[in-house]
Amino acid sequence: MIIEQIDDPDLTSLMGFSAESQTQRSAGVHLSDIIRIIMQRLEKGRREKKYAVNFDPDARTPERIELGIAWEPVLEEALRRKYATVRPGELVSPEGIAMSPDGVNPILMCGEEYKVTWKSCREGLVDEYGMPHEKFLAWFIQMKAYALWLDVDDYLLRSFFINGNYNRSGKLKDGSPDPDGGPTLKSYLLRFTQEEKEENWQLVTHVAREEGLIP
Repeated sequence: MIIEQIDDPDLTSLMGFSAESQTQRSAGVHLSDIIRIIMQRLEKGRREKKYAVNFDPDARTPERIELGIAWEPVLEEALRRKYATVRPGELVSPEGIAMSPDGVNPILMCGEEYKVTWKSCREGLVDEYGMPHEKFLAWFIQMKAYALWLDVDDYLLRSFFINGNYNRSGKLKDGSPDPDGGPTLKSYLLRFTQEEKEENWQLVTHVAREEGLIP
């Protein structure tokens, strides 16, 4: 038997597109662009304070984008069957910021966001004070913005943690199997106040204006 590893750069360059019907990204300023700038500013602040620079385990390589695209239709079909969840299509704010929410759940009257992540689920999404852990902050900014323009207070986050809580032994202290020791899907119901949504949007638009992305 002969085995030869080959490179296929043409295929790699095409990854990130799905055969399924996905919301098409239009030209212009997108919420994700602004969130990326916010997170870059936080990263710069850490460096200036001589904090360790955190490696982003969800860096958007073509292979990782494709994994998310492959997983989302499977989840969407299950949600469509149970809740009649649908994609709302692209939204554009009065400022000209485009957004592409993953789903709207008409039965539970909430928005839906889907994530595939290499981040750990060990500590949950928030700290003991109810504030988002910084590694999940971008998700909260995104969901609050979507919630504002979908005119909903509740948001369902469904996150597939590829490595669970990174418990390599796969066991709890009592020796029983750790349910989060490997790939695990978790769903969280978040409820935002109108004040939280509006303050979040003020942050988004403030940064966008500072960067010259919107008037």
